[in-house]
Amino acid sequence: MATLKISFAAAALALMVFAAAFYWLGWIRFSYPDPQRFPIRGIDVSYHQGAIDWMRVKGQGIRFAYLEASDGGDWRDPLYAKNTHAAHAAGLRVGAYHHFNLCEPAGRQAQNFLAAAPAEDLSLPPAIDLRYIGNCDRRPTRSEFASQLQTYLRVLAGHIKVAPVLFVSRSFYRDYLSNTPFAAGPLWVREIMGLPHWADKAKVEFHQFAVNMRLKGISGPVNMEVFLGKPADFVRLSPSNKPGP
Repeated sequence: MATLKISFAAAALALMVFAAAFYWLGWIRFSYPDPQRFPIRGIDVSYHQGAIDWMRVKGQGIRFAYLEASDGGDWRDPLYAKNTHAAHAAGLRVGAYHHFNLCEPAGRQAQNFLAAAPAEDLSLPPAIDLRYIGNCDRRPTRSEFASQLQTYLRVLAGHIKVAPVLFVSRSFYRDYLSNTPFAAGPLWVREIMGLPHWADKAKVEFHQFAVNMRLKGISGPVNMEVFLGKPADFVRLSPSNKPGP
């Protein structure tokens, strides 16, 4: 009996190891948005992905890319400008996002983003990454956070005439956005375990459904998104409220 238990334990461990390896390689995931219903797919990247062959990426059906431009009040992605130029040249729609730091003044963060990602270089609305991952340890009250985010949005509004997309995880949405005006979106949600039922579907424009995808032209795993609106709505998305390419 003891030998049988050890055998079962070893088999279970081996299965978990293989499952983890298959997940890391992008062979399995937990969310499969219908490509017929949601045909417009994209990725989000930063300097972590290193050099990217954007023409090869575009050739695999990728229509858009969100690129990290800045973080906090002074950090800027060293590959942002290069990726922006190359992604546009490959024919992708391009947006930029800022990782919002809960410990730094919002006005300074907005100015950092505007300096890093001029609106004229973009063909999608800007995005604000509102998640705990990679953030500081401070957890402001709801009212403190709302005041800071409003400051950030006011600064951007003087330069970009379209509402930024709020990129949120389930936990951040629950703690700071639910039952507030911010929940009205537009939203970009991270949910790798199916559809984001916890957010108002009518307000969700982008769904990050995988963080382990593999694409030719990118070394290592990459995050993948789908646009949840209609193709005509995607065409109209633009930082200037004018139709994009």
